[in-house]
Amino acid sequence: MPHSKIYEILSAIDVYSDGMVEKNYKGIAYIPWAKSWDKLSALGFCPVVEHSYVIDAEIAGVTVESTLTLTLPDTKERWTIHNSLPVLDGANKPITKGVTAHDINNTKQRNLVKCAALFGLGIAVYQKDTPDGDELYKHKQMDSKGLSKDKLKPGLNPGGL
Repeated sequence: MPHSKIYEILSAIDVYSDGMVEKNYKGIAYIPWAKSWDKLSALGFCPVVEHSYVIDAEIAGVTVESTLTLTLPDTKERWTIHNSLPVLDGANKPITKGVTAHDINNTKQRNLVKCAALFGLGIAVYQKDTPDGDELYKHKQMDSKGLSKDKLKPGLNPGGL
């Protein structure tokens, strides 16, 4: 199964009606890492994640590097996505001083969810997070296989590697 097929399957999941999306105290939509992990596991993708972090003296901050590998259940083929994310505070601003182990752990979890979104799972949450988000993602109509008939606008498919 090529990566584009994985993206097609995962991006077709309506994470809003599936109960995966929650809102934080500021009303910002997000997907808890455990729900992403559970969905990937339930679909048989055997997720494996690796994290590391880099202390960057130049920007006076810490960046978490994450790698998410999905193993396809039928072919045992593996697909991997890498992503970097700065350690952020509750307002999504980079923490430049006093980074704690808790801050790093939260960023690892955020990065896992972002890697899953790059594979397609929950990408709609990130698209609606943009100023013109409503224009990016039309209401999906599903075909008989449960896959979306609608397409993203050209050039806006961040997971279509």
